Amino acid sequence: ITVGNVEDDPLFSVTSSNPYSLNFDGSGDYLDAGVPLLNDLSTFTVSFWINPDDAMTSARQSLVGQNDTFEIFLEKNTSVPTLVFWNDTAGNVNIPLTGLSNGEWAHIGIRGDSVAGLVEVFVNGVFAAKGTHDSSATYDGYDANSAAKTMKVGSYVQDDTNANYFAGSLDEISIWNGALSDSGMQSRTTQKMTGSKQV
Repeated sequence: ITVGNVEDDPLFSVTSSNPYSLNFDGSGDYLDAGVPLLNDLSTFTVSFWINPDDAMTSARQSLVGQNDTFEIFLEKNTSVPTLVFWNDTAGNVNIPLTGLSNGEWAHIGIRGDSVAGLVEVFVNGVFAAKGTHDSSATYDGYDANSAAKTMKVGSYVQDDTNANYFAGSLDEISIWNGALSDSGMQSRTTQKMTGSKQV
């Protein structure tokens, strides 16, 4: 996992002894950064590889986020896999993920601009869909307590008590405090993350 400025080296990283991916069993596995990392973003990019066991189950599945501030998860009971970006500023931005299949790897890239009121999703480097929202200086948290909540992966993204565990594998999770260009979004699908700056 890397978190950092678009032009800088990552500020936060987690490495695993498994050189291939992180596997989540859907019943207790998740990562906790131990600190809040997603406060007061005006622009952002999140990208990751995903291989879901079942992207359309009867329960939501947490992917990446910080409860009540910045939540990315798979919606429940959908006819096609649906990614949700939630923030108090943006509300629910629901985006169908055409090209995401159970048991197969796909690359997801999400970028947002709070002032422009726009969240865009790329699947395998190709623009897939967008959602709009009211303009705001930043993607604000729900309340004053939101800023202290820690960033998590695979669970507790949209609720502190209901885990909504993800079942499947995730790899090369990256969070940037800037919106990557179209070519930058496409390059995420072919460039290995090394910890050095890549745009």
